[in-house]
Amino acid sequence: MHRKTEGKGDPAVTDQAVRFARHLRSAGLDVSPAQTLDFVHCLPLIDVTDHHAVRDAGLAIFVHKQEQIALYERAFDRFWSRAVLNLAGQRDRVDDRRELVWEVDPTQAIHTVEVPENGVDRRDAWSGNEQLRRRDFGGLSEPETAALQQALHSLARQLPIRRSRRRAPALRGRRIDLRSSLRKSVRTGGDPLRLARRRQRLKPRPLLLLCDVSGSMERYARVLLQFAYALTAAHTQVEAFVFATQLTRVSQQLHNGARRQTAQTALDAAMVAARDWGGGTRTGSCLYTLRTRWPQALRRGAVVLLISDGCDRGDITLLAQELASLQRRCHRLIWLNPWLGQEGYQPSVRGMQAALPHIDHLLPIHNLLSLEQLVTILSNIE
Repeated sequence: MHRKTEGKGDPAVTDQAVRFARHLRSAGLDVSPAQTLDFVHCLPLIDVTDHHAVRDAGLAIFVHKQEQIALYERAFDRFWSRAVLNLAGQRDRVDDRRELVWEVDPTQAIHTVEVPENGVDRRDAWSGNEQLRRRDFGGLSEPETAALQQALHSLARQLPIRRSRRRAPALRGRRIDLRSSLRKSVRTGGDPLRLARRRQRLKPRPLLLLCDVSGSMERYARVLLQFAYALTAAHTQVEAFVFATQLTRVSQQLHNGARRQTAQTALDAAMVAARDWGGGTRTGSCLYTLRTRWPQALRRGAVVLLISDGCDRGDITLLAQELASLQRRCHRLIWLNPWLGQEGYQPSVRGMQAALPHIDHLLPIHNLLSLEQLVTILSNIE
């Protein structure tokens, strides 16, 4: 019988568990923040030096469908083959406790973007410089920021689609269009020699983008606004808002720029419209404004992308209430945090703690690789 390793509160174990959850998301599994927390909490209860025990624990927490087992096992083997856990006795102790030491390159799991099961490799979406793909958005120079726009447009064109209730004529399909078949049979004396068919239409899934432009997010805000512009240029069903102490709708400015193909003008107009740019953050009251003033912005079946670091000065109770309401009304609620890509970061600020129970995904958004991971997850949303 294995002795349980004292892993509770050990930052090495916690960090590795969080990286593994991100690795599963990049591989195509639908992993929620609540599942990640469950995995972190269960590790002190098992022998973390036993890979079979860790595999089974993750299987029980992250996998809920038979067809996901093979995908999980492949992702587990890829990740844990690079993570070797040793028990290193730093000094003799009475209770024989030993410190956990992970022998792993911490950047490997964070930046891993796997090929999903449908065979589409999002890494080929843009064939730019590999170094630029890994550069943090907060440290880009002006030439790098300009070069980034091409990559953002390439990624934005790969937006998720959904099946519409409406049907369209098709050369092949299971559903026969009786009305069209009978109408065509008039030409052949009433004999339906060729059956007309119909299929469900595919249409882009609506997106609602909420971008934090407060002081703590200022170094990322302009690049993220470029991403919002790229989404708007590629897709008409995008609503874009920026917020700090108040909520500002910038959809019109971005759409106008997209029609005229003037990115710089659109970004400048959006920044001018946001009068609280670089101010404090009151996410809860801004979400309340969204629900009461712009309810039409949240379209049926929409995916909400909320970009913020969670450093909030507003009412945290109101934030939790509005996030719970927003999650009920949208198809998916994805929180994107640029600091999540930093080594050793933990979502411990009070805004993030209030958000975790009410969001479907918590993902980094600090470089192109993180955006590619986001596109992969959006593409797998049904």
